[in-house]
Amino acid sequence: MGDHVSSEETMETRVIDGVSIDIVRLIWRSGGVSYDLYSNDGNAVELLTTGESFDLIPTDNEIRAVIHGEDSQHVEEYEPSEPCDYPNCLNGGPYFVNGKNLCGTHESEYRQFLRESS
Repeated sequence: MGDHVSSEETMETRVIDGVSIDIVRLIWRSGGVSYDLYSNDGNAVELLTTGESFDLIPTDNEIRAVIHGEDSQHVEEYEPSEPCDYPNCLNGGPYFVNGKNLCGTHESEYRQFLRESS
């Protein structure tokens, strides 16, 4: 039969890159929890997480990746236990992007570089 959503609740609304995003928590009949993203411009609501929901409330960078059509599966946030791979940076890297450990500052710069080079 499969699992079914037993309840939905809008947890919060964030504005990311000028887009209003509703983060909606789904509670599944099996007890699982996931989070979907909806853009909400006041007139229309659009589901953005059509492929797969998030297991945890997504970070701003994960939301940004979804908004811009990037592969959010390659943006993982973790505890800064590894040093940033950017040369001469001493910060811990809470982001893992395309195989690189990056701090918040260099994660943004690296994403900009990837956008410009594609």
